[in-house]
Amino acid sequence: MKFFTVMIGIGMLLVMGCAQADGSFYQLPDVQLQDQDGHQFSLASLAGTPRLIGMFYSSCTDICPYEIEQVDQFEKALQEDHHAVLPAILISMDPADGLATLQQVAAKHHLSGTSLSLVRIIQGDLGMLEGVLGVHARSLGMHAFAHEPVLTLFDGDGHVRAQVQASVLNQPQVRARLLHE
Repeated sequence: MKFFTVMIGIGMLLVMGCAQADGSFYQLPDVQLQDQDGHQFSLASLAGTPRLIGMFYSSCTDICPYEIEQVDQFEKALQEDHHAVLPAILISMDPADGLATLQQVAAKHHLSGTSLSLVRIIQGDLGMLEGVLGVHARSLGMHAFAHEPVLTLFDGDGHVRAQVQASVLNQPQVRARLLHE
């Protein structure tokens, strides 16, 4: 039991609380997104369904492809092992990532028909989203960013339920804990 507690403590930071004063990430003002299929939507339209949300950028050759694969594996394992779906969204932190780029990355990772969406910000404050999602990013220039692959689990009301590093997302204990949050 102690090992399980330590693994969860190291791998996942449970954060009970609010994304903003009224308590809902989905109520952040003026955030408009577009997914790899070209659908435009607001954060508010995501209310009602728990979601796993993180950030990436398309020209990343290191941690972002790993993060995409980890989230995709997590989604597939939930469906296979628990017959559950937890939609996931990875938001690009690179303003240069356009629709065609999202489509290329989605195709490369075979994301068609999965519950993982790659999205870009059409309108909104990137820095605010990074802060709420716990992603500490800094530009390195030339469309490169230093960041950590943190994923945030939101409940259907937009409250933060947990945060986890992509590197431990597929550990059975972490997956089970996220499923029950």
